[in-house]
Order: sequence, then structure tokens, then C-alpha cells
Amino acid sequence: MTRVRIARKSILIDDEPVYVRSGELPYYRTGPDSWRHRLDAARDANLNCVATYIPWEWHEPTEGAPDLTGATHPQRDLVRFLDLVADSGLRLMIRPGPFINSEFRYGGHPAWVFDNHPQVWSRDADGKPALWRGHGVPIPAQLHPDFLSLVDGWYEQVVPLLARYTIDNGGPIVLSQPDNEMNICFTYGLGHSLYDADSIGDGTTPGRWQRWLLDRYGSAEAVARRHGVPGGDLAALAPPRRPAADPAGRRRIADWLDYKTWYIFTFASHLVERFRALGLDVPFTMNEPVNMMFKGGDHAAASTFFRHEEGRYFTTGHLYLSGGEQDLIGVPTTLYRLELVKMLDLAGPTFVAELASGWVDLTRNRAHYNFDLLTRLALGHGLDGYNIYMFSGGYNPPGSNNYGRDYHWNAPVLPDGSRHPTFDRLARTGAWIDGWQRELVDTEKEIDFYLALSTDLAYQARWMDEVEVLSPGSEDTFGYATVATKASHDAYDGVDGVIRIMTEFNAHFTFVNPYHPPRRPITDRPVVVPTSGRLPRQGFDLLRRQLDAGQTVVFFPTVPTMDLDSEPATEFLRFAGLDQLTETEVPIPGMEPGRTRFLTIDGTGEGDAGMPEVAVDRGLRTFAGIGDDAEVLATHEGRPVIFRRPAGRGQVLVMGVYPSYLTRDSQDFFRTVLLDAAGVRRRVTTTGERLHAVLRHRPDSPAKLVTVANVAGGDGTGRVTVALDGEAPVTFPHVGELAVDAKSVYQLWLDLDLGYTRMVYATTELTPTNTERTAFTARGDRLAPVELAFDRPTSGSWNGAPFHTEPVDEVHVVSLRHHDGTAELRLDT
Repeated sequence: MTRVRIARKSILIDDEPVYVRSGELPYYRTGPDSWRHRLDAARDANLNCVATYIPWEWHEPTEGAPDLTGATHPQRDLVRFLDLVADSGLRLMIRPGPFINSEFRYGGHPAWVFDNHPQVWSRDADGKPALWRGHGVPIPAQLHPDFLSLVDGWYEQVVPLLARYTIDNGGPIVLSQPDNEMNICFTYGLGHSLYDADSIGDGTTPGRWQRWLLDRYGSAEAVARRHGVPGGDLAALAPPRRPAADPAGRRRIADWLDYKTWYIFTFASHLVERFRALGLDVPFTMNEPVNMMFKGGDHAAASTFFRHEEGRYFTTGHLYLSGGEQDLIGVPTTLYRLELVKMLDLAGPTFVAELASGWVDLTRNRAHYNFDLLTRLALGHGLDGYNIYMFSGGYNPPGSNNYGRDYHWNAPVLPDGSRHPTFDRLARTGAWIDGWQRELVDTEKEIDFYLALSTDLAYQARWMDEVEVLSPGSEDTFGYATVATKASHDAYDGVDGVIRIMTEFNAHFTFVNPYHPPRRPITDRPVVVPTSGRLPRQGFDLLRRQLDAGQTVVFFPTVPTMDLDSEPATEFLRFAGLDQLTETEVPIPGMEPGRTRFLTIDGTGEGDAGMPEVAVDRGLRTFAGIGDDAEVLATHEGRPVIFRRPAGRGQVLVMGVYPSYLTRDSQDFFRTVLLDAAGVRRRVTTTGERLHAVLRHRPDSPAKLVTVANVAGGDGTGRVTVALDGEAPVTFPHVGELAVDAKSVYQLWLDLDLGYTRMVYATTELTPTNTERTAFTARGDRLAPVELAFDRPTSGSWNGAPFHTEPVDEVHVVSLRHHDGTAELRLDT
């Protein structure tokens, strides 16, 4: 049994939880003489692990002549690199492909795979050789027996070598990753791959696709009826090639996409089996499984396929600054991608395998302070481990890459070995995590609501329903195009709107996937459900339990009335009091005189709830037949557009609008609807919502970690209130106010037991500098006030000057001040 396992939210090594802080160190992009220097730099950056791809294309440029010892080029000396990592004391995560991406010209596959074995090259819907379009990367039919044989040959060369260096054999390897960004090399979806004979047959002999259908539905006749085609000839059951609007066509597309998901995970299972058969038995990860789903993979689907691997497997994601400046727009994008990883319904850490301070090209790089915001906000929102991509920059081997020679992505260590400004930021974060690892592991972010993001919604919005461009963007329209969207697009795109709206309010979410419902109950919080009018049958069951528990279910922009097979959801609609509901879609604005781009709705109700002419984007839906016991919250031209009504022991709230992050009026209105009317109770709030704040904690410990950031860049003063279920609200600081400069972010502990005293709160970020935890480096903004509060009289020193606390409101407080941003704190025991 391996010394590494996965339990709760942690990676355990010898039964001790370890917060893995890793950095990508691509040995093949730097000379061997620099490898030790890069490993030393990783330790200086307070990393405890490094990671690397092992490019098949680089190590076996000629078929049958692999080089893992540097015989043909010194940067192919994988053995030397592994020895140096072992000597460094760092752990290692290895990623030997076959596909690695890493901007390699063929994605890491050797060119000879396709030149010498053309039968393994998949085909697109037009019968042409399949490509990752825009990149020119050939796409293999990954389950083709000949391709599997070639991959097995590569693994037989490299995996036994890696197995000698696992932790169980005294080496550094603790984690493995087969392939990368598994999505059939970025061709998941319709039209781009798997239209080859191995998958779809040749018209007379069934392929994998037809056999998969037979296994799922039992007979060719049942499949034919489902797909709306004549006959029962299994080999004649063709895959979809274009979007379809009719029910049978939609079912066939859903089946094809489910088949592709099965295909991806079946290929992954083969690779894992080969790992283990060849002696590599450390836990494995999958980086953004089904990468083209959502904004970073279908992690819930991975749970379904790999539930039997629980304890030996977890998934990972990406966080890049290419998502934007970390402000009121960029932070919600970061949170979207991070919360996707948490949809893995298995024990394991929320781990990001590609956390970056830059991007492959300069057009999407950001100011360096964003790296702090990205990493620290991710940490506050539940990040349990990371790999910096890239940590060490370098130069691509000639002719190997799509982006020329240079490859460093604003890496903390640049190709010449010098240190980028992000190095010190990374080192500081690593030191903080290392100092508080015991308190940090197994803590979870405190959420306020669930946001449903269903696999089938992506199917509909991306591969079934086509957007109609009514008027293309031009200078006359300031670049705006007028488009006709379907409910699926409004629902799918509206997820971003909900996150942006709620993030500004410090109302925090996590995703659930009704297509792959989680094992844990979600009846403790309201759930917001973007829907096209369809939900998977298991999704209706999930929401019924929610309403039975007395919670709120929010639907937008419409109400689900049928399942994915177009069968009416009569029982659920009757239970929810929505069985008499009818809706009218208001035509898309901007195409008639006087109908501007933005429609307006009128808030109803008493007092401040009434807001005339609140702007919303896209079209909207009005409703009739809402029932006498419904409460109308907003109207359009006198007709209900937002309402709520009782359902079971809870309530349903229906929004016939796209949740637009648009104006101050619309924000105030959505506060009324999504916070007050929907009953979303925030666990952490700040004065005037001037600061972003989030909390993570562990139920068996009183310690709480509050992350505060000034992402909006305005006035960053105020207080924080924490109101957990079953506990009295706590507001801090007691004497003064927090002061957080624009674009600054800090991790602050509450109720922290130091052994000799309990720190009730601190308004400065503290990093322990000794094992007794009596000495700390304090970090805050220049000239910012500092308050430390304890449960008993406490003394110590601040930059050498002694202090004593004074009693204030049943705690003992000392008020101090930062001068240059850091200070040395000592506490007396």
C-alpha cells in the first residue's frame, strides 16, 4: 500500500495531511546545469513539491529510439533530473502524457505517430483528419487498438523508470497524472472528432458508439425510437454532426456527448491501469476532465466514473490571470473556475494544477499585484493545494512549440534564472501556508447558497441551440451585436451574472450538478437553478427534496416543465404549484423603434422594494397562471416577470430575466430579489460591502480564517461581521476599523488557540517565525492601524517596543500601527 492517500480534503503522506505547494519545472526547457539552481529556487519560494510533464514527442522523436538518459541531448536526461529532485528533498508530481498540451506542436505526441500510423488519426464530421482547430494539433482516436499499443509502448519505457522513484521506493514521486486536459485533445463536442470507423463503424459493422448505445438502451430498436430513425440496424445508427432542435435530434446529441465523456474516461482508465501494472501506484489526478465543459471541466462526471477510485484519485483545475484583472469582474471568473473543481463528489483537496501569474502570450498578462489577489482569494475560497504553472521559465526545444522559443508566462523564475517580482509574493504565501498548515488543512469555505450548473445545460447552450445574429456589431452600435438567444443561452450565460451580482454582496456559492447529483444533502441552503425549461429527471428529485426541507428554489429565466427526453414534469409542477403557469417571451430588444437594447422592469411591493424602470439585459419572459398565493416582485408592462410562491415546506422564486450585472439600480433590485426574497443569508458581511470577505473553517475547531480584500479599489475601511449558523454574530475590530488599501488582500485568524493564549482576532496577517508560535511577521498596508485582541491579558512587543493589552468589551485589545507594511510581533507566554 502506498504511503500517499487521499482523505477528507487532504493529501496524506504517512497519514499526515500535507498542503501541497508545487511549481512546474520543465527540465526539457532548461539546461541540466541549471536544474539544481531551479530546485533550490523552489525551496526558497517555500514550495514543497515540483511538477513536470514528460513529453513523449521530446524523448522519442524517432519511433523505437526513446532517450531517457540524455544520450541524444542533455535535456533528455530524465534520470539525472529525477536524481536531483530526490536529493533536493522536494516531492514530485509527474505527468507523462501521452497528450500534455504545454503548447507543444503536436500536443506531446510524436509526429511519427500520425505519419507512420495514419489509421490512428481520428476524423471530423466531414471525414477529414481531425485537428485541434486553430492549433493544427492532430487528434488520435485514443481507444483505437493501434494507438493504445503505441501509448503502451511509451509507458513501458518511461513508467518503470518513474516507479523506481516513487515515495514507496524511497523517491520523491507522490502524485501522477495521465494525459492532460482530457477532452480528446480539445475536440469534445459536435463535429470535430471520433467520426472514424473505430468509433462509428463502417455502415455494416458497429463501432464503439453503437455498442455503447446498445449497452445503455438494450436494443437497436430502442435506440432507433429514441433517435427518431427507422429500423433496428445497429450499425446504421449514425452520430449527430450538426445542432438539432427537434426532441429526437436533441436526444441523439445528448447521447453523443455522453458517449464522448465515456470515451474520455475509458481512455483515462486504461492509462491508470498501465501505470499500476508497470509499478506506479501513487494517487493520480485528472487535470480539468472533459475540459471543454463549462469553464474548466466536468468534475461531477468524473465522480460518477471514478467513484471506485475514491482515496486514490482527485481532479484539478486552472486559475489564470487571463481571466482578467482581479476586480469586481475578474474575481467572479476566478471563483467560477475554482468552484468547478469542488464539484468532484469524492474525498480530496480542491487543487489547482495550473495556477499562474501570466499567460503564454503577453496580451492577457496582468499587473503583478493581481497574482497576490488570485492566489490569496483562491486560498480564502477553499484552495487546498496548487501547482504554479509556470514556476521556472525556459526555452522551447527548436521546432517543438507553437509559440517560438520563449516560454515563461511571467514565471517566478525567468529563463535566465533571475527572479520575477512574483517570486517574493509566492514565497510569502508559501511561508504563511507552511506556518498555519495544521489549522488550514480540512477547512472548508462557508457558503450561502448553491448554484446549479447542469451538464445538460451546457449540452443545450453549446451544441443544440444556435444563436441567431439579428444585427451584427458595428461602429454605429458601439460594437454591440443584436442576437436572438434561446432560454438555454440565457440560463448558461446567466451563471456569470449571478456570480458577479452575488460576489459584490459577499454572498458566496458552490456549484451542484443536477445531471450528476452530489451524495451529500444540499437542503441547508437555497439553490439557484438556471434552466432552459428542461432538467434531468434526477434534478427534479433533487429540487423536490430541497422544497420538502423548507428551502428556496430560484429558477431563471424560465421554469423547467419537462425532462431531457421531453417528457413533461407533471408531478413536480403540481407539487410546486406551477402546473397552470404559462409564459410569454418578450421580443429581443433593439430591433423595433423605441425598443432599446435594454428592457426595463418595475419592482413592486412596499417601501424600498418598489423600483421603477430597472434595466435588464437580453429578452425577458412574463408569466400568467402563477396562482392566487403568489407574490409578484417585478412586472414588465404590468405583467408579472418575477414572482415567488409557496411550494411544499419551502418556496419557489421565478425570475423571467437574465441576471444582469448592469447598473446600481439593478444591483439594488437583485439584492432585494436574490438576498431578501430568496432568503440567502450571508455568513460574512463588511461595512458598506467595501471589502470582499470570505470565511473558511473546520467544524471541529473554533478557529476561523477570514480573507479580506479590496478588489473594488475604493475606500477599504470598515468592520467584518461573522454570523455562522448556531453562533452569535461576531464583529471585529472592536476599537477602530480595518484599513485595506486598493488591491491588497490579507488572511486573518479569529478564535485561534495559540496554546498559551487565544487570539480572538487580529487585523494584520501573521506568519509564525518559530515553532512555539510566539514570534510572527505581521503584514499590512503602510501606516494601516492594527488591532490584536485576546481572551486574557497579554503582553509582547511590536518591532521591539513593548505593549500590554487593555480590556475592551470582554476581550483584551492592543492598538498598534504598521509603518512600512511589515512588523515583527512577539507575544509573551
